[in-house]
This record gives sequence, structure tokens and C-alpha cells, in this order.
Amino acid sequence: MKQHAMGGRITAALIGTALLLSVPPRAAVAASATNPVPVRINAEQLKYDYENNIAYLRGNVVVRDQPGRVLSSDNATIYFGKQAQAAPDAAAQNVAFGNVERIVAVGTVRMVDGNYRVIADKAVWSKLDNKIVLTGGPPKAMRDAAIISAPRIIYDLTSQKLQFQPKPTIEYNLSPEERTRLLR
Repeated sequence: MKQHAMGGRITAALIGTALLLSVPPRAAVAASATNPVPVRINAEQLKYDYENNIAYLRGNVVVRDQPGRVLSSDNATIYFGKQAQAAPDAAAQNVAFGNVERIVAVGTVRMVDGNYRVIADKAVWSKLDNKIVLTGGPPKAMRDAAIISAPRIIYDLTSQKLQFQPKPTIEYNLSPEERTRLLR
């Protein structure tokens, strides 16, 4: 496995720009052509597996995209797709750094998007279906005074709606005044 490791604080703009520091210029072109939404990723450590097109991020990982979504975790793994090179040569495939297939975040996972805050042990951000699936803990979604938990929470990035599966539990954190009003 051919890997490149980087220590210290890593900041990647336009998904994978930090990864582009030691790759051929052709990969840099692929990033801008295939990633229309800017994404910034911060982590304390980065290790990249060139053979499998996987980036391993460790320590205070924060993924931010242009609409303002934030996904943070202790660690994350980013799986990149491949793109055929224009000119045939010995390496038949080239990493398309903007072509992120999925991000798997583990540890203390937190997702914030607008009014929603979700905590979980694991999140899988799939670019193919444009959803984030949160599991473990069990995951909890918070909005205003409501806390909803379920074994699996699915956040649709397109519709910006949460789905809770199976058997969600809803809790309300009401102020004493609100509680008194409801119990009258």
C-alpha cells in the first residue's frame, strides 16, 4: 500500500486540495471539474492510500460545505472515485479528487445543518444518494425543544429532511411555564 502521511493541522479546500500537494497536476484539474460545491476539511493528521484512493483523517475532523453544513468527528475515512485518464498510459486510472464517493465519520460525530443538530457514533455521507446516515449511540436529533432518537437517522441533503428508523422516541425539554400551560 503506497501511502503519504502528513502531520499537524490539515485544511483542505475544494475537497482534497490538501491531498493534491503531492499528486500530479492532472489530478488537480479533476478536482475542480468534478466538485461544483466547495467543501473544506480540517483534521490533525492525514494519511492517503494512493492504490485504493482512500484518505484517512485523524483527530478533530471537521467537514464543511458551502451551504453551511458541518459534520465533525474524531476520525474519518474518505473514499474517492476513479476517472479514466485522457491519454492512455501505464496507469489506466487516475484519482478524481473532487469525486468523493462517501465519507465515513466515527467517534463523537456531530452534524449541524440550519436548525438541526444531530449527535451519533457514526455517520456515512454518501454522495451517490446525497444522504447522511447516522447510527450508534443511539443517534439523537435536536431542534428547538425537541429531541428525537432512533437507531438510525437518515438526513436527506437535497430535501433537508430527517427520517427516523425504526421506532423513534421523542422528548421535549419544556420550560416550567410551558409545562404548566400544557398540564392545565
